[in-house]
Amino acid sequence: MKLRKPILLTLILIGLCAIGVSAYLQYGVPYFEQQTLEARDLQRISDLDTLNTDVQNALAASTTLPLGNPHTVYISLPSINPDCSDLNLPSLPDGWTYHCVTTPDLANTNSTGWLPINLSYEISALPIDPTSDPDTLNYYAFVTGTTTPLTSSGQVPASNNVRRNSLDYYALARSTQTTAASSKSGKQYVLSAVLDSEKYLTENVQTGNGSDPIRYTVGNDLKLWANADGLVGYWPINEGGGTMATDKISSSSVATLQNPAWSSTSCLLNHCISLSTPNQRIYINNLNISSPSLTLTVWVKLQKNTQEAYELVTASGFTFYVYISDPNLGVYGSVTDAGKQYFSGAISSTDYDTWHQIGFEYSYDDKGNLNIANIIDGQILDPNHINVGTPSFDQVDNLIINNRGLYTGEINSLEIYNYPLSGSELASYFVRENSLLNIK
Repeated sequence: MKLRKPILLTLILIGLCAIGVSAYLQYGVPYFEQQTLEARDLQRISDLDTLNTDVQNALAASTTLPLGNPHTVYISLPSINPDCSDLNLPSLPDGWTYHCVTTPDLANTNSTGWLPINLSYEISALPIDPTSDPDTLNYYAFVTGTTTPLTSSGQVPASNNVRRNSLDYYALARSTQTTAASSKSGKQYVLSAVLDSEKYLTENVQTGNGSDPIRYTVGNDLKLWANADGLVGYWPINEGGGTMATDKISSSSVATLQNPAWSSTSCLLNHCISLSTPNQRIYINNLNISSPSLTLTVWVKLQKNTQEAYELVTASGFTFYVYISDPNLGVYGSVTDAGKQYFSGAISSTDYDTWHQIGFEYSYDDKGNLNIANIIDGQILDPNHINVGTPSFDQVDNLIINNRGLYTGEINSLEIYNYPLSGSELASYFVRENSLLNIK
């Protein structure tokens, strides 16, 4: 017996609804939200991979092809202001600026669009981020330059020319071939996009793509992005073995691990360091940070200890403390200026025995005030403003974690910026890095 079409369509709709209800009951709203985020990230990765190929092809055709101005971040957000000043974007290091174009020109491929390169022979329109929201940092960005001055001697560290990600491994022969044109032209560049989904954020960290844990980067000099966002040091501490932890920014600032105890259980990343004895420390030399502003964040999971306060990070220019006010975790920092020590206010919040992002930041203003603030889980807390007269900041050369051997707990992902991050930047970084815990 044949079913009438209306009845058949009704049965099909009932079946689809049943499948949807079953999926919702099994996975819940977060599952569907992550599926949406993954689809957007997949588009971002595909867009940048394709755009990278287009730029490589254009460079192969003309090694004198203009790539725009150095010290400029070209972004895929429209603005009536060429410097994007109406978009409330994150601060940039001194000497850097943003570049925007108007909405009608945004997708132009003749170098008048958001990307300052003539790709009119390669594509018909420039890709745009699927979200395109400055508040969540969702936009495509491009940076170019001829050098990557990341070492104290001004030498360019060995760049990671072989792009690696779990979605599309390039064969070594292909990666060598695709970078030949840009190497010949002496022009470096990087494309970047912030990721949102747990899946692709995790893959980004696991594969070591670029120098920023929340950004997918592609190009012939991935470390250029660190110059643009002021990231002067990033140690994931994710090696899983050995006595060294790599700095993703500079090859001269490798961390030396004294008596390391590696763990792969309940870490922020795949692996983390566990510190529990007085002779376990982390030494980082050759930082050469001379900026009078700095932001430091690190992920920690403290264990109960009889000591009231720990000098978690000790450096030539500052000290960062963490303590337990049972059952809460607390932090405060100090800056050394002309031999004097100035402290931020102590702040405690949230349980200490789970993973948290903690840190502090400081900067000087033009009135001689030293501004210090604490950071817990992406929030700037208890800022302190101290008049020090004429600033005489001590350069940060070396850094020690657990100098006095009093810290007990796990550590992952140490990051240092050469300027104070805004509240929105910290919140955005925290949300994305915190999502790495959700899939453990």
